[in-house]
Amino acid sequence: MTDLNEPLLALIGDILNPENAEMAALDTAQIHFERRVGQGSNLPDREVALSLLWLAGTRIQLHKLRGARHTLAHMKTRFRGRFPDLEQLADFFEVRVLFEESELSKASETLDRLDVEASDPRTSRRLESFRGYMRGEILTVQGQTAGALTSLERALDYLKGEPPHRVDLAFTAEIYAGQGQAFLKSGDLEKAEDCFNRSFTVATHIQFPLSMARSLRGRGQVFSRMNQLEKASEQLRESLRVSQEVRSAYGIIRSSISLGRAYYAAREYTNALLCFEEARVQCGEGRFPFEEAEVHSRIGDILVTEGRYSQAADFYETDLQIATSTGNLTSRAHALKNVGRIQRLLGNYERSEHSLEEARGLFSRLNDHQGLSTTLLQVVLSFVEQGKVTQAREAVEALKMASFRTGRPLEKGLEHMLEGMVMRREGRIKEAADELEASLATLSTVPGFYTVLCRLELAQLYEEWGLLEHCVHHYGEAIHLARQLRLHDMEKRSLDLLARVDRAEWARILHNQTSASVEQNTTGHVYVSVLLMDLRGTSNLMDRPADEVSRIVDLYFDHVNRAIKDTGGVLSRILGTRVMALFGLSGSCDPGDALCCARKAMDAMAAEQGHSVEEPLVGTAAAIATGEAISGLMGPIDRREHLVLGGPLEVANDLLSATSTGEILVCPATMQAAGNQVAHPIPREITLSDSYRRIVAHVATTPALVRPS
Repeated sequence: MTDLNEPLLALIGDILNPENAEMAALDTAQIHFERRVGQGSNLPDREVALSLLWLAGTRIQLHKLRGARHTLAHMKTRFRGRFPDLEQLADFFEVRVLFEESELSKASETLDRLDVEASDPRTSRRLESFRGYMRGEILTVQGQTAGALTSLERALDYLKGEPPHRVDLAFTAEIYAGQGQAFLKSGDLEKAEDCFNRSFTVATHIQFPLSMARSLRGRGQVFSRMNQLEKASEQLRESLRVSQEVRSAYGIIRSSISLGRAYYAAREYTNALLCFEEARVQCGEGRFPFEEAEVHSRIGDILVTEGRYSQAADFYETDLQIATSTGNLTSRAHALKNVGRIQRLLGNYERSEHSLEEARGLFSRLNDHQGLSTTLLQVVLSFVEQGKVTQAREAVEALKMASFRTGRPLEKGLEHMLEGMVMRREGRIKEAADELEASLATLSTVPGFYTVLCRLELAQLYEEWGLLEHCVHHYGEAIHLARQLRLHDMEKRSLDLLARVDRAEWARILHNQTSASVEQNTTGHVYVSVLLMDLRGTSNLMDRPADEVSRIVDLYFDHVNRAIKDTGGVLSRILGTRVMALFGLSGSCDPGDALCCARKAMDAMAAEQGHSVEEPLVGTAAAIATGEAISGLMGPIDRREHLVLGGPLEVANDLLSATSTGEILVCPATMQAAGNQVAHPIPREITLSDSYRRIVAHVATTPALVRPS
């Protein structure tokens, strides 16, 4: 049975007792304490007051924060002045409520005002320990990890000196977890893992399931940062299981979000999206507004990574609406930062600057140095992209102060990168190169988006400096890393910049996505399937706004490019809205892959327009021809490009001219090889333009039906 006379256990969250059915889960524990409070006339007043504290602690863990606040107020009003020790404890519970509401400044101010007055010296030390613990938690969230670790170490010191009681062990488990979170945020992964291991050991020893789930979640986050997805997934799934056992909706949501973040870090965006959607369902409507806002933000991050900026903007705007409705300044600051970032990427600089400036002010007011650093990063990039060098310099100087306070290597690396970017635009090329090289050394330890951006900046600097060998090298590395990280927009940007410097290298890299044969600078005979796709109906767009036309065309290219990569093809050429992809360059040719690619791209475009009640403005058509061709790098010595010449290309061109919108037309060789993938092929006689020879092609749009197993 839970010892009702130890309300400090409720304060730290050690509420459950797996051996007692009534206390094995949070919802039943809440009912148990509500029942005890309802029996007030049959219980001594002190027991009722204690039951109210335990009920408040349970509601905090259930994230029923308004209910917890009302419970504490009821206890103080009902027993005003009769139990000063319990009223003092209620004040500490209120700090916890403020923290869970993300009211960090109010929580910190309240914590400073509280005086510890207890007749028992050990209780005084425990309350001081809790003060240090909460101070550390607040500073960690604010990004002040050095101060957080100092406070948490002081919290541990208060517990030393006497044989440990369960209260001390429960405090110790949570303090270790707090240290792990601080080390994780500062980037010291080894120390973070060690602290989470200690927390889990202590929590397991005393059977403290909520702390066990937290330490498991922390270990999963550490392994995720170490790029050990299998270990991260194992720990986070176990955290999810424990949270489900005790019916902690908050724990389930946090574990799902952490699991989604682990998949995101491993660039498994589909799995990440599934986890975030699961968390979004668990959030319901309004019960967990902070987590709901975070989930929308995370989904937006995935869409940004995939280059789907307009869709990402919708999720970020929803995040901002939820954060604003909660009235929480921290959530609103983060949401404004995300909106500022996506509007910058969309080129809406006025809205971007307004959002970022408001976020900057909020983070400064909240004393959140890490949030301020990431916001200033976006501010600098916005000014740099607009050519506002003076404003960019001012923002960089402000960033230096903020990153100095966080002390994290990542912020220092970004500081060097932004300093180099501004110096380059100030004409200080040599100094800029030194800053960017220093930044690259730091950012390359954990490669990511900013590693690619830093290489791009270095490449452009060396291009201006006339060091073309260094320039081409960095463009190539940026493209390779962007492909590895699946940063499609950065890959395209890097390729476009390389194309203006070295067309031969551009051609080699462009067609080296999956093909070893293209990597070698040779020309030879190959057996390939040539897929041509075209966007039809673009004349219908001429009366539309330019940004809408751009969005539709970008979606088309995005879906085609993704389908080519998914089916193992090589994007060969884009001419207007016509795209040519090759299948079979890297090995044996399977025309079925080309057919699958065409269907994927056409289905994706149809789905995009399927949400509209209007007649679709545009459509797609495709043609596939298979046969022997000549492949290799050809052209003037300074502008060599990869070309495919011969029958399949010419046949594919004739087939595409004969297609109607929505059709896939395939040559006889393709039909013979992939006919089993077509349910109802429709023959169509085509006259080839080069020889006036007639062939029987087939419309292969409808996929074959699969018999249920």
